[in-house]
Amino acid sequence: MAYAAGLVGFMWIKVLAPGFSSRKDLATPVRFGLYALAINMVLNLFLVWPLGHAGLALATTLAAFVNAGLLWLRLSRQRVFRSDGNGWVFALRILFAACLMAALLFFCVDNGLWQSLSGLNRVIYLVGWISAGVAVYAVALLLMGLRMRHLLL
Repeated sequence: MAYAAGLVGFMWIKVLAPGFSSRKDLATPVRFGLYALAINMVLNLFLVWPLGHAGLALATTLAAFVNAGLLWLRLSRQRVFRSDGNGWVFALRILFAACLMAALLFFCVDNGLWQSLSGLNRVIYLVGWISAGVAVYAVALLLMGLRMRHLLL
Protein backbone atom coordinates (compact mmCIF):
# COMPACT_ATOMS: atom_id res chain seq x y z
CA MET A 1 0.00 0.00 0.00
CA ALA A 2 2.82 2.38 0.85
CA TYR A 3 4.41 1.66 -2.49
CA ALA A 4 1.24 2.60 -4.40
CA ALA A 5 0.83 5.77 -2.35
CA GLY A 6 4.46 6.60 -3.02
CA LEU A 7 3.80 6.40 -6.73
CA VAL A 8 1.06 8.99 -6.32
CA GLY A 9 3.49 11.29 -4.51
CA PHE A 10 6.11 10.86 -7.22
CA MET A 11 3.47 11.46 -9.90
CA TRP A 12 2.57 14.78 -8.28
CA ILE A 13 6.23 15.77 -8.25
CA LYS A 14 6.37 15.05 -11.99
CA VAL A 15 3.26 17.18 -12.51
CA LEU A 16 4.37 20.12 -10.40
CA ALA A 17 8.10 20.37 -11.17
CA PRO A 18 7.61 21.67 -14.75
CA GLY A 19 5.86 24.69 -13.23
CA PHE A 20 9.27 25.75 -11.97
CA SER A 21 11.41 24.77 -14.94
CA SER A 22 9.10 26.61 -17.35
CA ARG A 23 9.77 29.76 -15.34
CA LYS A 24 13.55 29.12 -15.28
CA ASP A 25 13.51 28.34 -11.55
CA LEU A 26 15.46 25.11 -11.28
CA ALA A 27 16.83 25.75 -7.81
CA THR A 28 13.52 25.50 -5.92
CA PRO A 29 12.61 21.92 -6.93
CA VAL A 30 16.18 20.82 -6.24
CA ARG A 31 16.10 22.47 -2.81
CA PHE A 32 12.75 20.85 -1.99
CA GLY A 33 14.11 17.53 -3.24
CA LEU A 34 17.03 17.83 -0.84
CA TYR A 35 14.63 18.57 2.02
CA ALA A 36 12.66 15.46 1.09
CA LEU A 37 15.86 13.43 0.93
CA ALA A 38 16.82 14.53 4.44
CA ILE A 39 13.31 13.73 5.70
CA ASN A 40 13.52 10.33 4.02
CA MET A 41 16.80 9.51 5.78
CA VAL A 42 15.48 10.53 9.19
CA LEU A 43 12.23 8.61 8.69
CA ASN A 44 14.19 5.56 7.52
CA LEU A 45 16.01 5.51 10.86
CA PHE A 46 12.79 5.78 12.85
CA LEU A 47 10.56 3.49 10.79
CA VAL A 48 12.87 0.63 9.80
CA TRP A 49 13.07 -0.76 13.34
CA PRO A 50 9.37 -1.11 14.13
CA LEU A 51 8.18 -1.85 10.56
CA GLY A 52 11.15 -3.54 8.89
CA HIS A 53 11.40 -3.15 5.13
CA ALA A 54 7.86 -1.72 5.02
CA GLY A 55 9.17 1.20 7.08
CA LEU A 56 11.58 2.05 4.26
CA ALA A 57 8.70 2.15 1.77
CA LEU A 58 6.61 4.26 4.14
CA ALA A 59 9.50 6.69 4.69
CA THR A 60 10.00 7.10 0.95
CA THR A 61 6.27 7.65 0.46
CA LEU A 62 6.07 10.29 3.18
CA ALA A 63 9.13 12.08 1.82
CA ALA A 64 7.58 12.11 -1.67
CA PHE A 65 4.40 13.65 -0.30
CA VAL A 66 6.42 16.28 1.58
CA ASN A 67 8.27 17.12 -1.64
CA ALA A 68 5.04 17.33 -3.65
CA GLY A 69 3.39 19.36 -0.89
CA LEU A 70 6.22 21.89 -0.85
CA LEU A 71 6.12 22.22 -4.64
CA TRP A 72 2.34 22.63 -4.62
CA LEU A 73 2.41 25.14 -1.78
CA ARG A 74 5.01 27.31 -3.52
CA LEU A 75 3.18 27.24 -6.87
CA SER A 76 -0.13 28.00 -5.17
CA ARG A 77 1.28 30.94 -3.23
CA GLN A 78 2.79 32.34 -6.42
CA ARG A 79 -0.60 31.83 -8.13
CA VAL A 80 0.98 29.67 -10.83
CA PHE A 81 -1.01 26.54 -10.00
CA ARG A 82 -4.76 26.99 -9.77
CA SER A 83 -7.14 24.12 -9.23
CA ASP A 84 -10.61 24.02 -10.71
CA GLY A 85 -11.96 22.73 -7.40
CA ASN A 86 -12.83 19.25 -8.64
CA GLY A 87 -9.42 17.86 -7.72
CA TRP A 88 -10.51 17.11 -4.16
CA VAL A 89 -13.52 15.11 -5.36
CA PHE A 90 -11.28 13.16 -7.72
CA ALA A 91 -8.72 12.53 -4.96
CA LEU A 92 -11.42 11.36 -2.52
CA ARG A 93 -12.77 8.92 -5.11
CA ILE A 94 -9.30 7.50 -5.67
CA LEU A 95 -8.63 7.29 -1.92
CA PHE A 96 -11.92 5.55 -1.21
CA ALA A 97 -11.38 3.00 -3.99
CA ALA A 98 -7.82 2.38 -2.80
CA CYS A 99 -9.06 1.82 0.76
CA LEU A 100 -11.66 -0.69 -0.44
CA MET A 101 -9.03 -2.54 -2.44
CA ALA A 102 -6.62 -2.54 0.51
CA ALA A 103 -9.36 -3.79 2.87
CA LEU A 104 -10.20 -6.64 0.50
CA LEU A 105 -6.59 -7.73 0.25
CA PHE A 106 -5.80 -7.23 3.94
CA PHE A 107 -8.79 -9.14 5.29
CA CYS A 108 -9.22 -11.81 2.62
CA VAL A 109 -5.74 -12.95 1.60
CA ASP A 110 -4.67 -16.01 3.58
CA ASN A 111 -0.93 -15.81 4.25
CA GLY A 112 -0.90 -19.31 5.73
CA LEU A 113 -2.15 -20.72 2.45
CA TRP A 114 0.57 -18.83 0.58
CA GLN A 115 3.27 -20.63 2.57
CA SER A 116 1.92 -24.06 1.67
CA LEU A 117 1.61 -23.49 -2.09
CA SER A 118 4.11 -24.59 -4.72
CA GLY A 119 5.72 -22.15 -7.18
CA LEU A 120 3.13 -22.29 -9.98
CA ASN A 121 0.22 -22.29 -7.55
CA ARG A 122 1.68 -19.20 -5.86
CA VAL A 123 1.73 -17.42 -9.22
CA ILE A 124 -1.90 -18.38 -9.87
CA TYR A 125 -2.89 -17.33 -6.34
CA LEU A 126 -1.07 -14.00 -6.68
CA VAL A 127 -2.54 -13.23 -10.12
CA GLY A 128 -6.00 -14.06 -8.78
CA TRP A 129 -5.71 -11.65 -5.86
CA ILE A 130 -4.19 -8.92 -8.02
CA SER A 131 -7.11 -9.33 -10.43
CA ALA A 132 -9.59 -9.18 -7.55
CA GLY A 133 -7.94 -6.01 -6.23
CA VAL A 134 -8.02 -4.34 -9.64
CA ALA A 135 -11.67 -5.34 -10.09
CA VAL A 136 -12.72 -3.93 -6.71
CA TYR A 137 -10.79 -0.71 -7.40
CA ALA A 138 -12.33 -0.25 -10.87
CA VAL A 139 -15.89 -1.08 -9.77
CA ALA A 140 -15.62 1.28 -6.81
CA LEU A 141 -14.49 4.11 -9.08
CA LEU A 142 -17.29 3.41 -11.55
CA LEU A 143 -19.93 3.28 -8.79
CA MET A 144 -18.69 6.62 -7.45
CA GLY A 145 -19.21 8.20 -10.85
CA LEU A 146 -15.69 8.33 -12.26
CA ARG A 147 -15.69 8.04 -16.06
CA MET A 148 -12.97 8.02 -18.68
CA ARG A 149 -13.70 11.64 -19.62
CA HIS A 150 -12.60 12.65 -16.11
CA LEU A 151 -9.17 11.17 -16.77
CA LEU A 152 -8.65 12.84 -20.15
CA LEU A 153 -7.26 16.34 -20.42
